[in-house]
Amino acid sequence: FFPNTILDLFVIFLIFSIPLIVAYVIMKMNSKFPDFLKYEKNYIIVLAHFFDTSTTYVGIAFFSYFEKHVLPSAAIEIFSPAIMFVLKFIVIPALYFIDKIDDKTTRRMIKIVIFILGISPAIRNFTRILLGV
Repeated sequence: FFPNTILDLFVIFLIFSIPLIVAYVIMKMNSKFPDFLKYEKNYIIVLAHFFDTSTTYVGIAFFSYFEKHVLPSAAIEIFSPAIMFVLKFIVIPALYFIDKIDDKTTRRMIKIVIFILGISPAIRNFTRILLGV
């Protein structure tokens, strides 16, 4: 049980690191990195969703998990579990339009909800994989 847990942890970390490294390189190479991702730390929300995608991908691809939602499940059937990475890019334009909201409280509450929608399934998937459930 223990060696599999370490291996599972490493696989999730590796798959999560790829989009993280790509985003970091783009930020460093391009000084005109979109300001809306820096604004109010929007990149944390994006990373939470990519963590969710990474754990979902690992669960589906390696541990026979399945997607419960209709649209992502259909996309996974047509393409592969890797399509989840593409689908999560929807979060970026959503944040861009949310930043157009003038009311600071409303804008931040919506961002908190979006963050929770990304991080909570990520933590659940991560924990399930580590516990072997």
